[in-house]
Amino acid sequence: MSSSFAITFAQVLLQYGILFFLFYFLWKMGKSLSPALIINKQEDRAAGNEPDEAVLTILDGPDAYKGRRFAFRESLTVGRAEDNDLVISDNFVSHHHIVFRRVQTLYTVQDLGSSNHTYVNEEVLSERRILRNGDHIRIGMITILFER
Repeated sequence: MSSSFAITFAQVLLQYGILFFLFYFLWKMGKSLSPALIINKQEDRAAGNEPDEAVLTILDGPDAYKGRRFAFRESLTVGRAEDNDLVISDNFVSHHHIVFRRVQTLYTVQDLGSSNHTYVNEEVLSERRILRNGDHIRIGMITILFER
């Protein structure tokens, strides 16, 4: 009797283990296929408060995030990885996709070796580029307006 109990108990454990991994797999798939979710680790601020700050505005992307603005002064990293300043959960965005930097009085954007490229005003970004007020930066399904 104890032998059949042990087999039954092992079968139940195996079934629950399989269910756990199935739910985990479905959760991971759902997370990776979900529409772009944007998280800003910095405080979302209105533009124009500081003379040396640049502002990024989401123009195209999921409706819930259109119009959101992100101000920064020195640098801002963008990608899917959690250690970016601006995290975009989009399968067409690399883990570390681009970085915006201030160089003296100018702002630049640089692609960090992304597999799906970065576009500035619909041109592929192949090297670090100085940004001008009104430039459009596209990564994945997101279009960002640069303002200064």
